[in-house]
Amino acid sequence: MLVLNNNCSIGPRRNLFLDELERNPRYRGMTAKQRQAKADFLEQSILDFVASGKGLVAIHGAPTMLNNSAQFTEMIGAAFDYHPSNQELSSARSTLITRWWRHSAARSRSFTAMSRIASMAL
Repeated sequence: MLVLNNNCSIGPRRNLFLDELERNPRYRGMTAKQRQAKADFLEQSILDFVASGKGLVAIHGAPTMLNNSAQFTEMIGAAFDYHPSNQELSSARSTLITRWWRHSAARSRSFTAMSRIASMAL
C-alpha cells in the first residue's frame, strides 16, 4: 500500500521527483537529462506498482505530486486546478453533512467557516 499525503510539488512544472532531485545535494552531480530520466523512472515505478494491483491512497494535495502527468492524473482520477481565495461557507447556503454527529458543528443550528475550497479538474 502506497500512501501519498499532501506531497505537493512546486512551481508550474509540478513534478515532485524533479523538485527533490534538484533540491537535494545528494543528486548535485546529476545532469538535467539524468535527473529527468530518474524522475521518469520513479513516476513509472508508481504507475507499475498500482497497475500490479497494489493499493494507493491519495490524500489532500497528493494529486499535485505529478500534476502535469496524464498517466498519473488518470490513475488518481483528478488533477489539482487551483485554490480560489478564502470563501465563506455557512449553513444558510450549504448543508452540513457529518459522520461525527457528536461534533459541535453537527449539533448547532448554524455555522460559518472560512476555507479555500480546492478546484479539481477531472
